[in-house]
Amino acid sequence: GGLPDGIVDADMLAANAVTAGKLASGVGGKVLQVVYDQKTDTASNDLASQAWWSIYNAGLQVSITPSSASNKILLMAQLTFSEGSGQIYMLRFEKNGAEITDIIGDAAGSRQRCTSLEDDMSSGAGRTTNLIAQVSAGDTNSRIYNVAIRHSSGLTRTIYLNRFYSDGDSHGNGRAISTITAVEIAA
Repeated sequence: GGLPDGIVDADMLAANAVTAGKLASGVGGKVLQVVYDQKTDTASNDLASQAWWSIYNAGLQVSITPSSASNKILLMAQLTFSEGSGQIYMLRFEKNGAEITDIIGDAAGSRQRCTSLEDDMSSGAGRTTNLIAQVSAGDTNSRIYNVAIRHSSGLTRTIYLNRFYSDGDSHGNGRAISTITAVEIAA
C-alpha cells in the first residue's frame, strides 16, 4: 500500500507487456546476435606471390544475416600461423570471399592495403595475430566473413595454420587454435 513512489516495478506491469521488441527498440549499441567459429586442427597452403589465402577454404568462417541494414557488424579474429622463410604478412577480413575496402589501410602507391600487418618469422616460430574491425551491415542479406592472409615473398611460400613451421613431435612445438566472431550491434 501507500502512495506511488514513481518507480514502475514488475508488480505494476501487465502480463506480457514488455516484449523483446520493446526492449530492443531505440537502444543503439545493443548486441543482437553473436556468431563464432573456431578451427582447432592444422592446415597449410602453398601460397603464390601476391595471392591471398581466404581461410574459409580451410574451415574458418562465420555466416550472419543482419536484422537491419543500418546495424553494425563487429568482426574479431585470432589467426595463429607460421611460415619459415622470414616474410612480412598481411591480413584482412573478407565478406563472401572478397576484400572489404572500408576496413583496410589507405592506398599509397603500390603498397598492399590490409587490415593487419605481422612482422617476419625467420625462425618459423609462429604468431597469433588479432584483428578487430567494424563494418556497416549495409543490407539484410546473409553473408560469410573470413580472414585472408598473404606474404611479401616473390616466390610461392607455404603458410601453416595452428602449428609451427617445424612441427616435430616435441613439447617445444605447440598446437593452437584460430577463431572468428561476428557481432551484430543495433544502430
